[in-house]
Amino acid sequence: MIFEFVIFLSIGAAAGLLAGMFGVGGGVLVMPFLQRCGVDMRKTIGTSAAFTVPVAIGGTIGYIIAGWNNPQLPNYCLGFIYLPAALVIMLASIPMAKVGVQIAQKLSIKKLIRFFGLFLLLLAIKLIIY
Repeated sequence: MIFEFVIFLSIGAAAGLLAGMFGVGGGVLVMPFLQRCGVDMRKTIGTSAAFTVPVAIGGTIGYIIAGWNNPQLPNYCLGFIYLPAALVIMLASIPMAKVGVQIAQKLSIKKLIRFFGLFLLLLAIKLIIY
């Protein structure tokens, strides 16, 4: 029991660290691990979404602290967080999350895995190019 806790804690910490470094959601890194552990794809998606909340909170706090009192930032910044952009992204993300859940429920597991694989491939290409 303690061994499993340490393993999951380590994987969560590594996912959070890498997500922050590469600017991706932690779920992108956790989903393949959960699938490898035999978790159903739909449960993996839901669990991944739940992982996103603490990673996003931690990342937001980190970027606020890192950019605090930086004189080179434009108006309407809280650390390195540009508040107008954050607000627009949040307003768009909330309703689209519901749409994503509805689509995931309608697609077969095979198609979900293919779409996720394609998403990871595009993300890898983006990381290599930039």
